[in-house]
Amino acid sequence: MRLGKNKDDEGVTPEEQLEQKVDAMMDVHADDAVPEKVIKPIEIKTPEEQPVGTPPPLNIFEDPKTAPEVPKELKKGLAPIKTKKTDIPPAKVEEETALPEATDTDTGEATTADPLSDPQTDAAVDEITRAESDKALAAEDAEVAKAFDSKKPSLKQRVKDFFAAWWANKWARYGTIVGIVALLIGTAVWPTSRYFVLNTVGVRSSASIKVTDQSTGLPLKNVSVQLGTLSTKTNGDGVAAFKQIKLGSQTLNVERVAFAPVNKKVTIGWGSNPLPSITLKAVGAQYIFQLKDYLSSKPVDSAEVTSEDASAFADKNGKVVLTLDNPASDTIEATIKAQDYRTEKLSFSASTKTVFDLQMVPGQPVVYVSKQSGKYDVYKVDIDGKNKQMLLAGTGSERRDGISLAVSPDGSKAALVSSRGTKRDANRYLLDTLTLIDTKSGQSKAVDDAARIQLIDWVGDQLVYTATYAAPSAAYAQRQRLVTYDTEKNAQNLLATSNYFNGVASIGGSVYYVVAPGDPKTQAGFYKVRIDGGNKQTQIILANKQIGTLVRTAETDFALEGPDGWYQYTAGDTTAKKGNPPNDPYANHQYVMAPGGSKSAWVDNRDGKGVLLLHSQKADDKTVVSASGLTIPIRWMSKNTLVYRVNNASETADYVKNIDGGDPKKISDVTMTSGLVINY
Repeated sequence: MRLGKNKDDEGVTPEEQLEQKVDAMMDVHADDAVPEKVIKPIEIKTPEEQPVGTPPPLNIFEDPKTAPEVPKELKKGLAPIKTKKTDIPPAKVEEETALPEATDTDTGEATTADPLSDPQTDAAVDEITRAESDKALAAEDAEVAKAFDSKKPSLKQRVKDFFAAWWANKWARYGTIVGIVALLIGTAVWPTSRYFVLNTVGVRSSASIKVTDQSTGLPLKNVSVQLGTLSTKTNGDGVAAFKQIKLGSQTLNVERVAFAPVNKKVTIGWGSNPLPSITLKAVGAQYIFQLKDYLSSKPVDSAEVTSEDASAFADKNGKVVLTLDNPASDTIEATIKAQDYRTEKLSFSASTKTVFDLQMVPGQPVVYVSKQSGKYDVYKVDIDGKNKQMLLAGTGSERRDGISLAVSPDGSKAALVSSRGTKRDANRYLLDTLTLIDTKSGQSKAVDDAARIQLIDWVGDQLVYTATYAAPSAAYAQRQRLVTYDTEKNAQNLLATSNYFNGVASIGGSVYYVVAPGDPKTQAGFYKVRIDGGNKQTQIILANKQIGTLVRTAETDFALEGPDGWYQYTAGDTTAKKGNPPNDPYANHQYVMAPGGSKSAWVDNRDGKGVLLLHSQKADDKTVVSASGLTIPIRWMSKNTLVYRVNNASETADYVKNIDGGDPKKISDVTMTSGLVINY
C-alpha cells in the first residue's frame, strides 16, 4: 500500500478517505483481493502553507506523536463506535512513531505507511462486522426455530386471533356482513337455496299422507309408502307419517299388492306438511262382505277384513271390499274383526263372486251358574250359543240361597260367592267363599272367607264387597267390613268397619254406608268414602243420626229413614236434607252403568211385569224390554248390548237385547243366583 494521495483522491479529506475505506471493507459483494490505490507521498508544508482544515505536517523524526491530532472541528462530527464490550471513542489520529520509508518496486518512488491504517480502527471494524453477522445469523436461526416450533397456539387462541384480525380489517368485516345479508336475502327469495341452507344446518321436517281405495273411498292399511330415503306403512286410518325429512323436492312412491303404484314429486317445506291424499286403483281380484249385528241386524261399520297382508275396512253400510292379487291357492282364508264383536274366520273359494253376508256376534261371553250336572257349575257361552265352556266345577257343598255371581265391566273376570269351600265357623257353619275366576283361562282363586259376603259393585278392576264375620253376640266393631279388592294388584283395601251396616251403595267411585246404632267405636250416621283409597278420610254426611233404612230412589239419589223422619240426599252433596218418604220404602233400584258412563240400566216392576229401563241424564227413562219375571242381575256386554234374567214359572234363563233395535234372544237356561246388591 502506498502512502500519500492518489490522483483520484485529490480534494478528498482524510476523514472521507476513512469512510470510503470502511465502506469498502463492509461491502459483502467486493472481491477479497482489492488492489490498493497508489497513494502519493504527502508533501510536508509549513504551517503557514497548509490549507485551512488540514492537519499539521508530521515530522516523524522530531515529533514524538505517531499521528497528527484531529482538529476539534472534525471531532464534533465523529460519532463513537460501539462494540460488544466498550464504546470506541470518537475517531482520533494517534501519534505514532515515524515509519521507515519504503520504495515502490513499480515506480521506484519512496513510500510511507498509510496514516489511516490504524490497528485499533481495524479491530473496531472487525468487531462491528462480527456483531452484524451474529445479528443476521440470530435472526435466521429465530425464523428457522419458529418454523419448527412444535408448541403451536391453541384452537381457542387461533380463533380469537382470527376474529381479532377480521374485526380489525374493516373491509373484511363489512364484506362479511354484506355477504351474510345477501345470503339471507337469496335464501328467502329462492326456495332451492333456502332448502339447501336449511338442510345444511340440520333443519328437518315432518309429513303425513293418507292412502285410500279408489273404488270405496275407504282408507287402505299396510300400504308401503316411501318419501325420499324414508319408508313406512299406513296405519289403520290409512295414514303414513314421516319425521326427520330433508326439505325441498322429494320423490313419493306408494305401492300395495293388487293396486296400481303411484310415483310423483312432492315438495317438503318447513312444518308438518300434510300432503294431499293418494287414491290407489285396484287391479286385482275383489271380494265383497256385508256385515250386520247379530241382534239388531244393523250394519257394523267398525269392521276390518284381512287376508295375509291385505286388508279392507267396512263403510257406513257395513260393506267391505277386499282386493287380492292372484291368490296362490284355490282357497282363501279371511279374518273379520270389529270392536266389541267376536272375531270370525271364513274360508272360501278364490273363484267366488257372490257377496258374503255375515252376522257379527258381541265378543263378551255370558257367565252363569247351572246345575245341569247336579252341582252348581260355572259356565261361559257366546250369546248365539256357541263356544260353551265350563269355567269352574261345583264342589257339591254349595247352598242354593247363598250363591252370587257378578262379572267385571270388561268381562275378563267373574266374582263368585258360594259355600263351595271347606272352612267352617265355631258352630260348624260352612262359610261363604269369595272366588275370582279368569273368564279367558278358567283359572280361579279364593280371595276371602266369611259368614256372609255380599257383592256391592265392580268399578274398573276394583271389586267392592261387604264381609260379615262371626263375632260375640255383643256389639263388636269388626263384625262387618267394607272392602275393595284390586284384581290387578291382588290386594285388599279395608275402607270401613262397623258392628253392622244398615245400608251400603256405590255411586260414581264412592261408597255410601250407614253405621247402625250401638257400634262401640263409630258413631251412628251416614258416611262416604272413596273406592280407590284416594281421600280415604271418611266424610260424615249425617252425624249422630240413627238411620234405619237406606233406599236408592234414583241413579244418584237416596232416601234415609231416621227417628225424626225421612231425609233426601244426592250424591256429591255435603249434607242430607229433610224430605218425603219414597213411594216404596223397600224398592231399592240397582243402576248399572254402561261403558263410557253416558247411560245406565235398571229394572222396575210395573203392571205385574219386570221392565228393563234405559236411564239417561239428557232424556226420560226409555223402556228397552218388558217381560213377566224380568229381574236382576243385569249386565252390559257392550255399549249397546244388555243381558238380563227372566225368572218365572216356565223358565229361568238369561236373555240378551240390543238397545238400538231387534228382538231379545235367549242365551241359555241358568240357575237362579243373585248379583250386585244394595246391602241393607
